[in-house]
Amino acid sequence: MMSNDEPKVFGVIGDPIKQSLSPLIHNYWYKKLGIEAVSYVPLHLQSEKPVQDIKVMSRLGLTGINVTMPYKDSALQASTTLSAEASTIGAVNTLTRVNDTDESFTWHGHNTDAAGFEIALRRLYDANLPNEALILGAGGAARAVVYVLARIGIRVHILNRTQSKAEELASTLCVGATVSGLDQLATFSNTYKLIVNTVGSGHSGGTIDIGHAPEGGLFFDISYGKAALNTLEQATIKGWKTEDGLMMLVAQAAEAFKLWFDQMPDIESAYALCRTRVDGAQS
Repeated sequence: MMSNDEPKVFGVIGDPIKQSLSPLIHNYWYKKLGIEAVSYVPLHLQSEKPVQDIKVMSRLGLTGINVTMPYKDSALQASTTLSAEASTIGAVNTLTRVNDTDESFTWHGHNTDAAGFEIALRRLYDANLPNEALILGAGGAARAVVYVLARIGIRVHILNRTQSKAEELASTLCVGATVSGLDQLATFSNTYKLIVNTVGSGHSGGTIDIGHAPEGGLFFDISYGKAALNTLEQATIKGWKTEDGLMMLVAQAAEAFKLWFDQMPDIESAYALCRTRVDGAQS
């Protein structure tokens, strides 16, 4: 837990970063909870040596950092110590500065994507979770998703452009999961009632060719806003119920906030704030 009477600076790093809602979310909670002398800023990191640069940030006055694409693997490598969950998942999206000595600061790495995804998933299904799910992608975000699904007993089929990477993910986090190439999506999609898309093609304007939905099928894209818009529109045309990643974003931010301040902020009001912002930008 951090005391609230000392100036603290938190931030989010990524490339790009201007689309990030993390500053809106965290600064909203600071104001709502009366936490003073704290600020949260976006940090556009463009680096050929991101691991080294993230390590240096621990000595520049930053108390904690949220990490978005493409630096979750770099954040893992830049962490001196890891939470048990981050170590198991093999991806870091939240950093907390620790004081090793009077003059040395390093990062402790966490993964709050897993908890954020589970909160969003349970909000959608209540107690009636599906028995199996199709996961698109095998990167850092997919690792958090597969970790959660395996832990709560949902069978997983992973599709990825590089099938060997999907096989590695299955072998480390979900023994018994099946894997295929992403080009097999149309073949498998109509046999699963839950598809979770972690492929970031929407960030560059791309979309995904998904098959027709089975009855009650849900397509969950962990991106949000413009990055998810085309893919979700195509899924809707094919009969899927759709969900973007906005709740997951807010929920993982709340988990990071809890790590830093030892209290859980109001997720629903922050989600409503973000939903208004995202919907307004798309109208």
